[in-house]
Amino acid sequence: MRMDVLQGRILAMVMMVVFALAAGCGELGSDEPDTDHFVGTYQGTATLSGSGSQTYTTDIVVTAGTTADLIISVADLRNLRATVQGDTSFSIDSQSVNLTDANGNAFSVTAQGNGTVVGNIFTLNATLSSPNGTLTLSANGNRL
Repeated sequence: MRMDVLQGRILAMVMMVVFALAAGCGELGSDEPDTDHFVGTYQGTATLSGSGSQTYTTDIVVTAGTTADLIISVADLRNLRATVQGDTSFSIDSQSVNLTDANGNAFSVTAQGNGTVVGNIFTLNATLSSPNGTLTLSANGNRL
């Protein structure tokens, strides 16, 4: 076999190995946060406090999002967008959320807050504010 053909084949194989390694390492160097630690279903309680307090048992569902790092649902609060802040913490992105009061009247609040997942324990604290007042949401749960 001619030397230039052999060198060409070796160069092609080296380039394929380099591309394979680069593709395999791409996730490690990417700007995408690792959401696997947070994703799951947690069984726990949520307390909504304001001019009174209501505590209820609920599932807390955390999924990886496309519009945000995480999408969190706690009882009637669906699709709260959150950003991963570190290995175990996240922040609730400031966002408008529609709720319904006990009389069936719709109202809008601005949600923001933070939380953690340490071990298999989920914790969230958020403020839900509107021109009419402020509510506090606390949620805690164990991973199922």
